Amino acid sequence: MTEDLARLDTNVPETARVWNHLLGGTDNVAADRAVRATGDVYGAVGRKP
Repeated sequence: MTEDLARLDTNVPETARVWNHLLGGTDNVAADRAVRATGDVYGAVGRKP
């Protein structure tokens, strides 16, 4: 499990966390919230902001 957490890059938006943010959830990070500001939800996921 530690190896998995080490690979977690919170600078890259992830679809489930973006969806969580769009629904008003709290399990998301700044990169996920920034996707909403761009207005391009589909094009921004998986790319560094």
